[in-house]
Amino acid sequence: MVGERRRLGFAVSLLPTLFLGAVILPLLLTWTGPAYAQDPPPRLILQHEYIRESGGRDFHDPSIFYFKNRFHAQVWLGEFTKGVEVGGYDKDKRGSAYSAFYRFRDGFDHILQVETEQITGTTGYVLALGARYIRVIPDVGARNMVQFHVGADKYYGDYNFASLRAISDPRRSGRWTFVLSNRFATEDSYVTLGVVPRTDGEVGYFMQAKQENLRFGVGHYSRFDFTQRNRTIYNLGWEWELE
Repeated sequence: MVGERRRLGFAVSLLPTLFLGAVILPLLLTWTGPAYAQDPPPRLILQHEYIRESGGRDFHDPSIFYFKNRFHAQVWLGEFTKGVEVGGYDKDKRGSAYSAFYRFRDGFDHILQVETEQITGTTGYVLALGARYIRVIPDVGARNMVQFHVGADKYYGDYNFASLRAISDPRRSGRWTFVLSNRFATEDSYVTLGVVPRTDGEVGYFMQAKQENLRFGVGHYSRFDFTQRNRTIYNLGWEWELE
């Protein structure tokens, strides 16, 4: 009986993805914005996440992602996450990037993030610095926060790069999360492997991959996304180039 309910829940959770593709996508396609010759073609990604949480609970979260002309939008209509994100970036003459996004998650928070990635004089190195304001939707003991992160990327070969991010935890002064990863890539495929150690001794891990149009991955996170929950997340998606 439990298995039947889970299968039914999985089928029902796919309906929002179909709705997004049929109704919301045409609205996104009407937005053009400035185009640049060096930008990649517009992309559409349909993705489904299966979330296994400590305590035995599980969730199915479908989402749709759209990117065009340095603008992106993402919508979630899942069992755990219902929300929207919009954002974009621009580059200066040196190629350094400046980005921002706004995210709303129903029942959780409003997030505004700004970041810059600066190309250095040293070949292959990029420095990153960013800040995130988190307005918690009222909850017992919740409080608004400002989170900072700093890091660097090292590009090597044609498409590969190693990455480090150090992220502050505003809930506990002095606690930091470190995201260390390496992407092994070709022109249209990649595998990213990463570990997520924290200064309190907790360690997570993740793997994300893309093989032409197919995207998939898995990650395990302790106290996921500034909560007290431990999670394992599996994702499967398909990407289209729209031009």
